Amino acid sequence: MLIQKPKAPYTPESMTALVIDDQDPIRKAIRRILIGMGFGNVLECTDGSEAIKLLGKNQIDLVVADIYMRKITGFQVLKRIRAQNFGADIPVIIVSGEGSKEDIVKAADLGADEYILKPFHVNDIEKKITGVLTKYHSPPPLLKLLRQGDKLSVQGQLTDAIKLFEAAERLDPESARAQFSRGMVLEKMGQTADALAVFKKCTTSHSSYYKSFAAIADIYINLKNPRSAIDALKSELELNPKQPARQSLLANLLITSGDSLGAINHYRESLKESPKGKEALLGMGSAYEASGNHEKAVYYYRRARRQHPTLTKALELMVQSFERQNAPRKAVVALLDEVHQNQGRSDARIILANLYVKLKEVSNALKILDEGITREPQTVEYQICKGRILLNSNDTANACDAYKKAIALEPTDKNYVLYGIALMHNHQHKESYHSLFAALHNTQDKQKILTLIADLMKRMGSPAQAVTLLNLAKNTAGGISKRILDDDIKAVWPEFMARRAPAAIKKTG
Repeated sequence: MLIQKPKAPYTPESMTALVIDDQDPIRKAIRRILIGMGFGNVLECTDGSEAIKLLGKNQIDLVVADIYMRKITGFQVLKRIRAQNFGADIPVIIVSGEGSKEDIVKAADLGADEYILKPFHVNDIEKKITGVLTKYHSPPPLLKLLRQGDKLSVQGQLTDAIKLFEAAERLDPESARAQFSRGMVLEKMGQTADALAVFKKCTTSHSSYYKSFAAIADIYINLKNPRSAIDALKSELELNPKQPARQSLLANLLITSGDSLGAINHYRESLKESPKGKEALLGMGSAYEASGNHEKAVYYYRRARRQHPTLTKALELMVQSFERQNAPRKAVVALLDEVHQNQGRSDARIILANLYVKLKEVSNALKILDEGITREPQTVEYQICKGRILLNSNDTANACDAYKKAIALEPTDKNYVLYGIALMHNHQHKESYHSLFAALHNTQDKQKILTLIADLMKRMGSPAQAVTLLNLAKNTAGGISKRILDDDIKAVWPEFMARRAPAAIKKTG
């Protein structure tokens, strides 16, 4: 007599699993196991950052994640999942090749459902997957209602979701998660005042449930009420301080409110958790700047640049800090140091060139750009910057040459417009017309180019064509732009306008 196995409380063919591992053989092996177990859909990714994107776009029923990966670790993915407003308790299995006691304890503390050591046997991993899924899909009544409500919320079925959360509250009036989840659905439905009341009630009855304080803070931020948002964020972070993004958010609000010292403290907390955090490093610089400590501000801007070599904003803020100290020469020294240590970073040369122009040292500006062009002849930004400096110095012929080279590197609408303007200033009107006309056919910003061509027609002694083109530009404009164009039309040739404008407008129409 055959003994039938009890039916599993879940159907894997209707489920989606996500496997995160940067080692192809391991990832593919886990995928084969899951497919063999009957999973209908198995997603793969090689990094935690990619996994977070997939989690935001898909309904995931199981996550199997390696610990140590590039950029974002499995621990960070697990932490992100457990912090979600909906679906925070989906099963997560952590995989590791080291198996240290510290890693196992940390995985458990962060809420991992199981832990698998490499190398693993197929039977072992199947057993653990079956175990966590059986446990997950055999919840007590309250948890079942909450999970069903989460699923409907993610799917956008908000009316049905709120009914389930209300049922969960009736089953357990003290459930913080049920109250919070109902508040989140009310917020999604646009009932902000009701949602805020629910969250505030939740913070009163469950003072350690940090997610309610977070939801209140987010609502006040959307309502442009920074003072109340700051209070809620402080309460949230007292309960759950290890959130670098939220620490930086609070610090940003504190800077805006004038509390630079408070901002420094919270940026520091952010950097404890994420030492390379771009926003926190720049924010720390801004906070020290606001407190009058320019030396510390420059230190953090330079540190941000070291950690993020393409972060142009860090250099720009550093230069601005030196300028506020009336010490532009220190900015020059710092930028020269950046240029010499990192020859391939064009933004440092361009910022330095612009600083030289401010210091009325155009020859030095052109020299630093020419050095860059020699080293990196394919970098179009050098030619554009050089063209602008030459044009502002009234060296129109060489400006035209620089913009022509920019077009050879990148034949974009913007570069054709810049070349056309330079040609116009160099009195090469025919060539200017051709360059502007080339941009006109491809760009969405036809109003600007039509206005430029009209200016060219005026210079060429063709006011009738100028008026026609300005009217074409006017037809694509609105509000203030239209009034400005009206003034431009009147300025082209008043006598012509008085006698001929109606005909020109009619012809244009």
